[in-house]
Amino acid sequence: MNKKKWIIGILCVCMLFAAGCGKQEQELQSDPSPSVTEMSGVPTEEAVQQTEVAPETETADPQQTQQPSASAAAQKPAEVDNSVAKPEVQSESQPAAPSVQPAAEQPPVQEPTQEKVVYLSVEIPSDGTNVISRTAVTLEDGDTAYTVLRRVAKEAGIPVVASGGSKNPYVEGINNLFEFDRGAGSGWMVEVNGNFVQRSAGQMKLNVGDEVRWVYTLELGKDVGGGI
Repeated sequence: MNKKKWIIGILCVCMLFAAGCGKQEQELQSDPSPSVTEMSGVPTEEAVQQTEVAPETETADPQQTQQPSASAAAQKPAEVDNSVAKPEVQSESQPAAPSVQPAAEQPPVQEPTQEKVVYLSVEIPSDGTNVISRTAVTLEDGDTAYTVLRRVAKEAGIPVVASGGSKNPYVEGINNLFEFDRGAGSGWMVEVNGNFVQRSAGQMKLNVGDEVRWVYTLELGKDVGGGI
């Protein structure tokens, strides 16, 4: 009988213990829902606060955006002015640089040189005849008193007769007036810069500005200032 009592007592204790554990499990199962609701309530309150704050920030944003827009509107023209002013400065500075550089690179301007010329005349002092009046003749390389006479006379259609070849020519006649035509001492002589040439006219090279004068003498040069 005692064993049965003990067994019955143990079973009752176990049943009570099981009942207590079941209540605890029910409480544990019921606790999450309020905790979830409490946790869910917290974020909802934060969300409400955020939503409540959001309108404040949204209401504050228009005010803030209006101020920058006004400042931006005021700044944009300044930026445009700066962008416009900069090209003007560059356009003013850019032409100045090229204008200075070419001036330094270009050689100094030289005055035009005078044309290289000599002067020729053919005269008969005894009768005052000018077969060829004083004429400016372009000086060419290697020109002599003889080559200048031949070139000008040819252009004027005046015949010139010479002997001795091109290197040592001796002028016998100009414009059909020959030596000895007006006496035993008559003939043609050449003067360069006021001095009578004592050698062949083909060997008398000329320089720029020389005065070449051919004269017909009647007395071997005495009558024209160049006596032999």
